[in-house]
Amino acid sequence: MNSVFLDHPELKEPIMRAFLGDGDPVDVLNASSVPASQRRSLVDQLNRLKTLFRGQPDALLYVLIHERFVENEVVEYYSEVYSRYGYRMDVLEAPKEVKDVRFRSYKSIEIVLDGIQPYWFWDETQQLQVSFTFKEIFQNVFQSYVDAWVMGKYFGNYYFNTVFVALVTTLLDVLFACMAAFAFSKLNFFGKNFIFMVFLATMMVPGEVLLVPNYITLARFGWMDTYLALIVPWVVSVFVIFLMRQHFMTIPDELYDAGKIDGISKWGFLWKVMAPLSKPVIITGALLKFVGSWNSFLWVLIVTKSPQVRTLPVGLSTFSTEVGTLYNKLMAASTFSMIPVIILFLFVQKYFIQGIARTGLKG
Repeated sequence: MNSVFLDHPELKEPIMRAFLGDGDPVDVLNASSVPASQRRSLVDQLNRLKTLFRGQPDALLYVLIHERFVENEVVEYYSEVYSRYGYRMDVLEAPKEVKDVRFRSYKSIEIVLDGIQPYWFWDETQQLQVSFTFKEIFQNVFQSYVDAWVMGKYFGNYYFNTVFVALVTTLLDVLFACMAAFAFSKLNFFGKNFIFMVFLATMMVPGEVLLVPNYITLARFGWMDTYLALIVPWVVSVFVIFLMRQHFMTIPDELYDAGKIDGISKWGFLWKVMAPLSKPVIITGALLKFVGSWNSFLWVLIVTKSPQVRTLPVGLSTFSTEVGTLYNKLMAASTFSMIPVIILFLFVQKYFIQGIARTGLKG
């Protein structure tokens, strides 16, 4: 109704009279120049109200609507009065041109001048210069790191969980990948190539597709919010198996035949001959797995609830709240979250480059 009265102010008086019994408001609306769609909307609203007031006369409903309009006008009037309200200040000393001084809305001072047009007075531009000692500068530079660590009170847990999960996942993945790569490269068994192609085909399945089945499986096992949920689903990596298998195939079969003649077992040949010769590739696969586990976010977020078992990527989300993101603390926390991975890469970059360069090349 208020929106109608804004566009058609001439309708307010007859509709108000109709609410008090001088006719039917619906008839007044239908006879007006209000657009048909707007009229239908208002009539539908009135019919809904009549449905809510079943058993009561329409006159009672119309009287209540009229009283609501009157109350709204009173509230709007006093709101406008309050918005103009200001504390009058006693002027102790001022030039004769100053007629009155008021303090408005707790934030501005209004000066009423006698016979002078009002002007806006602008404050002078203020400049501030400060000096810091070297110690204070050093503290300010690294204060965000201290605040980030203190604010994330579970960061010690996040660090331990991340390192523990990444190390265990990497070690188990390298163990299983070495055995699988040795089987696919040096052993002969029925369906070897077909099984290997099936393994490779799983790499074309997006990880998001497996989230729901894996979640249901872990829920049935009762592993939710435990380290098992973070480790067990990721102890086998098809890419690492493929990487190692391609390198194992470059190692001559004559070494394997010589080992069998000397009486070495398959298990012994794998760890005493193949693994030492494949150290760059093994380190490359381990590094890729470690970094992937370190940066894992979505899976950890889904299968964990308590901060005691969550990892650093999920812990960084605590700096993003409903009221905004604390970018200085988030960037500081992200920095010391990446430091271990950077240090690890610096130590093993030689093997990483060798592993990538040698993989798939025939010796």
